[in-house]
Amino acid sequence: MALISIFILTLSSHLAAPQLSEEALTSLGCFHLPQDNANNHTLKYTVDGTVTGARSCVIACHQNQYRYAGVVAGNKCMCGLTFRGEASDDCSECINDSQNMCGGSKAVSVYETGGSVPGAPTNLKVLNSSSAGLYISWDAPLSDGSSEILQYEVTASPLETLSGLEPPIVRTWELGTDITSAWLYGIQSATHYAIEVRAANTAGLSMPATTEGWTSIAPPPIPTQPEMLSRTPETINVKLHTVSPTGGPITAYQVVVVDETVGAIMNPSALTNYQNASEQQLPYYIAAQFSADEFPTVFTVGDKKTYGNYYNAPLKTNVDYHILLGVISTMNKTLKSYSASDHGQHSGSEFGGETGNPFATHPESAHSVVHGRDMHHEQPGQVHAVRHNGGLVLGLSISVAVLGCLVLIAVVIYIALRVYLRSPRRPDNQK
Repeated sequence: MALISIFILTLSSHLAAPQLSEEALTSLGCFHLPQDNANNHTLKYTVDGTVTGARSCVIACHQNQYRYAGVVAGNKCMCGLTFRGEASDDCSECINDSQNMCGGSKAVSVYETGGSVPGAPTNLKVLNSSSAGLYISWDAPLSDGSSEILQYEVTASPLETLSGLEPPIVRTWELGTDITSAWLYGIQSATHYAIEVRAANTAGLSMPATTEGWTSIAPPPIPTQPEMLSRTPETINVKLHTVSPTGGPITAYQVVVVDETVGAIMNPSALTNYQNASEQQLPYYIAAQFSADEFPTVFTVGDKKTYGNYYNAPLKTNVDYHILLGVISTMNKTLKSYSASDHGQHSGSEFGGETGNPFATHPESAHSVVHGRDMHHEQPGQVHAVRHNGGLVLGLSISVAVLGCLVLIAVVIYIALRVYLRSPRRPDNQK
């Protein structure tokens, strides 16, 4: 089976579904109905409900894309894609319709329905999904109709969406007859779609094969950096900002504390609560988690309370902290994004991925976070945000250390030379 990616959006089909003519029905005649097995006529589909005559039977078979309709005893309707039979003269006129015959107790009146379009495709399935598309497959119809199949028409109609983007639209793709599987790209993430596949020949479109499927969620947007409001010896007050659910529902937010004095590179997959982080000697931990409905716009880091089973431990004095905001989106999987530092240690970090390994790095999407220092010596209520570049500080520190070593070596050499030059020299015969 061919696998392709389709991006064509068509506004209307070039092939219209056939319409049953209002003129006289096309009769093939009257045929014997075997008592032991009516399926010998290949009219294998029986229409449910009461049939009021030949025309209603032809309409029912036509709507179900059968080429032939058969009426038995005026009130039983059978349909089929092919027909064969032995002629009979036991058919009677239809009640209230003297122009058409309605079979008999042992005979069937057979008509052409005009339904020469193909049968519906079979075994339509959704095999895979992404945030941008659905991968489907199907099998060819059992019947091509009166002519060969020219193409397939695939339609994706939105039923429900959990994305915050503009309402999704109906999209249609036209595929060649050699294609029975395809990625349907260009549809919206976190959206429930009804999928239809129809076969088309020169007579028109078949009845659809139908199924449904959800596209996956996309990574949530990177949150805006928390804003520093104030600092006490054990707490930092920050202002937090929500994000729009562009890729799917926002289910939770996390507040993450990073101890910058340690200088370790944060491993996002190791993020855990304060107790576990302390036992593992990790310089970062989750201080709080909120549902989207309980998200606070102002939060105090280090207030010794528990939020979403995470203990918000008091901060240490004279320690440089980073406060990160995380966003969690969960539907058919879980994806996360975190605000990140703009200095060397966390430069260009954006985390997103599935549960179990829910983080990936995207250097082009760096965001800054709040740096909080001990500010108990400052005036109450004063806002203070500290920014520094860890890489620059480290480089300068190394340069100063190397320069100091060189100066020390130069001083030692200088003193040694002075001592050597001032010492009295003995004549060669006294050496």
